[in-house]
Amino acid sequence: LIAGLLCLGFYALLRPIELLSLTPSDIVENLSDPLNPYLLIKICLPKARWKGVRQQYARLDEPCVVRFLILWLRRFRHMDHFWPASPATFSRRFAKLSSSTLGAPGLVLPSSLRTGGATHCFQLWKEDLPRLQWRGRWRDSRILATYIQELQAESISLQLLALPRGSSAAHADPASLADLAFADAIHYHLQVSHSR
Repeated sequence: LIAGLLCLGFYALLRPIELLSLTPSDIVENLSDPLNPYLLIKICLPKARWKGVRQQYARLDEPCVVRFLILWLRRFRHMDHFWPASPATFSRRFAKLSSSTLGAPGLVLPSSLRTGGATHCFQLWKEDLPRLQWRGRWRDSRILATYIQELQAESISLQLLALPRGSSAAHADPASLADLAFADAIHYHLQVSHSR
């Protein structure tokens, strides 16, 4: 359960409330091009719903993650919430996971998924800010700048996870994909902590 949520939050740049309110009916799979599949995610509770657009969409197009999430989605009925408990329970489970992974509590929060994902995409897309601003649904580039960390620290995800090259998501361990998303979120927070 947690593996899919971590992947969705990190790779789709979702805020915790957006993530926890999702159901399978909010996700549309586009498999028309098998080499470039993507998921379109309807955001029912966007942050700016009182000021601007009442409904927003996020796109997730990391092929390995999309394949994993398509399999993960099959576990749920159409209108089931992915997270059946309260946001507080999710925060406690997330804290327990981060504490057991890092050995220290409080280094990362559920909001780390969005900020870590933004930093990951910034580096992956070779600092393409307009693309990142559109993908992350930021109205103002100054707000986006608070999410981006340009430090060139060694990626902690490489230390925590060693996925074999050429493995596909259909054969990957879901926990490994969750570790990847979680490790990238940790990487972001360690960069911020060391820069202060």
